[in-house]
Amino acid sequence: MSTHIERAFGGRWLDELWTFAVSVSYDFNSRTGHLHMPADCCCDAHGCVNFFRRIDPKVRAIHTYAGDAPDTSYRRIKHEWASFTNGDKVGQGPVPPCTDSGKANAALVRAFLHGI
Repeated sequence: MSTHIERAFGGRWLDELWTFAVSVSYDFNSRTGHLHMPADCCCDAHGCVNFFRRIDPKVRAIHTYAGDAPDTSYRRIKHEWASFTNGDKVGQGPVPPCTDSGKANAALVRAFLHGI
C-alpha cells in the first residue's frame, strides 16, 4: 500500500484486518482490544479477532471505532464470538483458528509494542 494512499486515509493499511488503522491498543488486565480506524472505515471481523488473539489468546472483548464513533464490538462467549453494533447483537459464530507460526506471532508482538 502506498504511503500516499495511507496519508490520504489518515492511517496505516493492515492487510489482515482489511482496513486502515490509526491506533491499536490492548489492556491485558481486562483482556480488551481497541482498534481505531479513520472515519467511514470498517474491518474484517475474523481478521480483527485473530489479530488480537495473537496478542493474547484469552482476549475477551474487542471494540472498533470509525473516526470518533464506536463501530462494532466483539465479545467472546464460550468458544464463539458475538458481534454487536449500537449495542444490538448482529451475529455469532466460531472464528477459524489462528494458523500463524510462532515466528509470525513474535513479529506481530514486536510490531504491536513498537507502534503500527
